[in-house]
Amino acid sequence: MSLKKELIPLKSILRICFVCLITLTVYYLVVNKRNDVKDNAIKSDMLLIQGSCKVLYEESVMKKEEDKLVGTKLSEANDKEEINKDTIENFKKTKAIEESEYEKYYILTDENLTGLNLEVKNAENSYYLINYETQEVIITAGYNGKYKLSDIEKENSNKQEANNEGNEEKTQEEAKDENKEGEQSAESEQQEGE
Repeated sequence: MSLKKELIPLKSILRICFVCLITLTVYYLVVNKRNDVKDNAIKSDMLLIQGSCKVLYEESVMKKEEDKLVGTKLSEANDKEEINKDTIENFKKTKAIEESEYEKYYILTDENLTGLNLEVKNAENSYYLINYETQEVIITAGYNGKYKLSDIEKENSNKQEANNEGNEEKTQEEAKDENKEGEQSAESEQQEGE
């Protein structure tokens, strides 16, 4: 009887540990999935902006009407009241783009985004910037330490390549295991036949 009494607390501790393990696993999966959704949302918004601005730029080039471009030049941001100066100054401190390129980038306000027929909004204390010539889109708040769409896409492709390499290694290991199993079954059949 005393042995059973000693095992009861041990079983309870093991159950608690098991429940904690399951809870942590579920939490990790949910947080990971939420981050993936956020990554995709930001990237999708930036791609939508890029596509709309590309069409607008091409139309303005064909009609030779540069004044049709939407937004305020980054170099002229201090002259506009509707633009949060602190947000722009904080972005400039990041040195994500060179000061010589400020003339090429346009700040897109929520009104500008609506004018482009997009259902995209700027995040709080953040703006989207576009370089119409190169089609580079930037988010001033940054995301995971990246500001440019090209950098975000590069990081995502690197992650995907790493995942694919991991899957290839698993597939190769599975193939090796299948070959070993096949060889072992062939040997056992050969031994049975003798």
